[in-house]
Amino acid sequence: MIFENGVPLEELLIQNASAVFTIIGVLLGSVVTGAFGYFSKSRETKLKLAEKIVDKKLEAHDQIINLANSMRTVVVVDGQCDDVELPRYPALFSSRDKFDEFLTYLSQVQSKSERWLSAELKRELCFFIDYIVTLRKWTENVDDFGLPRLGVALCNDFIDMSSRIEDAAHEFIN
Repeated sequence: MIFENGVPLEELLIQNASAVFTIIGVLLGSVVTGAFGYFSKSRETKLKLAEKIVDKKLEAHDQIINLANSMRTVVVVDGQCDDVELPRYPALFSSRDKFDEFLTYLSQVQSKSERWLSAELKRELCFFIDYIVTLRKWTENVDDFGLPRLGVALCNDFIDMSSRIEDAAHEFIN
């Protein structure tokens, strides 16, 4: 190929080789820098997203641990006791209102955290929810005087279930 001034392309390239190599270097440098910038930004975005997901999972498991601790809150029965161990019942059995407040709290914790929980913890939580909902249905006609007596009988169940729920939550965290 020959340009208007009669100089062939090969000769023009040879005469201006340093300028041609500079332009090629700048173009390659720009492409490489852009590629590295894109991949590092993409990786950084993925890490931020993963960090947010882990934070959500930790927060959900922490809420479940708080729930398990509230299940273990007990009240000692008034009066004399002949046994070595004082009779006690979970605080949610203090009255029908407390029981219903606990059910509301349980449903709020479940709805906020369920999607972030491990499979084992979901299984334990669903078992407890089934237990407490069934218990609520069976005790509809029990008055505020009878609930604490029922709670004394079920206290160990609540302690066992709260321990299993807490253990499943700690498995994920640890």
